[in-house]
Amino acid sequence: MVWASKDALARARAELGKDEQIRAVIVRMDVTDSRSIDDAHRNVKDRLGAVDVLVNNAAVLLFENDDVLSIPTDGYRRTFDTNVFGVIDVCRPFAPDMVQRRYGRIVNVSSGDGQLAKMSTYAPAYSMSKTALNAFTRILGATYKGMGCW
Repeated sequence: MVWASKDALARARAELGKDEQIRAVIVRMDVTDSRSIDDAHRNVKDRLGAVDVLVNNAAVLLFENDDVLSIPTDGYRRTFDTNVFGVIDVCRPFAPDMVQRRYGRIVNVSSGDGQLAKMSTYAPAYSMSKTALNAFTRILGATYKGMGCW
């Protein structure tokens, strides 16, 4: 489930500029496919070495206007596979290197729709997955607090 087109990736790389100080590569990855994640990690590590910043921005918004009980179980699974489990699985190969070096930042992109204080009936599967992502992010940060990361 890789959505970014090659053109979009080329534009993003161009926006980073040609400054020699900027060391960045763009790697396509399917966050629901462990082989794709491992290949991306290996590719980045081979080309750049240690990763300082990992931004998890993959997400799906399925059954946006459906009632919470009308969404099929598979709709919830597909949403959580990308929005929560995909993030966890991407963190697995990248975080240990950061911990070992005592430096790194992981940014998990969430949404206001995942805040319990503002929870509504909008996009139930998406909102629930972003709430779970927020919990994972808090626990991840607490786990590695004081280790130079996060």
